[in-house]
Amino acid sequence: LPALAMELKDVKWHSVKEDGSDNNRSESKSIYQMAKQYGDLDISGWKRIGVGDLTIQGIWMGDFPQDRPLLRNVRPQLRLATIIPTGKEEDIDKLLAFPFANDGAWGVMVSGGLDLFFTSHLKAGFDAEFLFLFGNTKLRRIKTNCDQTDLLLFTKMPAFKEFGMNQQFNLYAAARWSILQFKIDYQYLKNEESKLYVCSNKLNPLIVNSAESLQDWTAHSLILGLKCYFDDHINISFYKPAIQGLLKLGFNGKRCIAIDSLSINLTSNF
Repeated sequence: LPALAMELKDVKWHSVKEDGSDNNRSESKSIYQMAKQYGDLDISGWKRIGVGDLTIQGIWMGDFPQDRPLLRNVRPQLRLATIIPTGKEEDIDKLLAFPFANDGAWGVMVSGGLDLFFTSHLKAGFDAEFLFLFGNTKLRRIKTNCDQTDLLLFTKMPAFKEFGMNQQFNLYAAARWSILQFKIDYQYLKNEESKLYVCSNKLNPLIVNSAESLQDWTAHSLILGLKCYFDDHINISFYKPAIQGLLKLGFNGKRCIAIDSLSINLTSNF
C-alpha cells in the first residue's frame, strides 16, 4: 500500500493569435476564467496526498538445483494478485490530477518469472506481469470535438470505461561481490487501448474514444541498480535489511514521456 504526495506547479497558459504571436496578458488570464466558467475546470496547479491501491498477492516459488558446470540453480515463480481500489482517484475538476493507482477499478494481476543462478555471484532472469482491470462507471470528462485537446475537456457525464490490459516485461542480469550487488535491467511497458461508453446518444463514440488518454502506449527503459546487503553484519537470522539505489533511463516508446529518474529504496525483509 504505497503512500504518495504529488504536486503540479508553475502552470502557465499563453493565448496566441493565428500567426503564432502572443495575445496580451488580459486575454491569457481569461483562459483560466473561461475554463472555470464553462467547464468547472481549474487549470492552475495543485497538491495532492494519498495512498495507492492495496495489493494482496500469493507467490509460488521453487528451486531446482542443476549439476552443470555453469548453471547451478533454476528458480521459477508464479504470482497471482488481487488489486483492491483503495487509491486516490482522479480529480476531474483539476488539470492533470491523475489517479494514484487504477482510478477506482478492481483488478487481477497474473505474473511470473524465471531466475537462473550461474554461480554464487552471478544470476540472470526475466519476469512478466499482466494486469487486468475491471471496468467501472463514474463521472468523467468527455471529448466532444475532434479538434479538442485532452487538457481542456469541458463536458462531464457518466461513462463506463473498459480498461486496456497493462503488460510489463523485465530482462535482467546481476552480479554480487561481498555485500554489494550490481544489476542491469531492461524494462518494456505496454498499455493497450481503453474505451469509453457514454450514457448518451448525442455524442459520437468515435470522437469520444479519440482522446489521447485512451490510446495505447509503450515505454522502454534501462535500469541500473546498486544494492547493499546488511544481513551479514546483523546476528538476526530472520531480519534482512538492505539499501538500493536505482537509475532509470527512458530511451524509447510511443505516447509516453521517457524521463530519467533516480531513486533510493530501503527494505527490511522478515
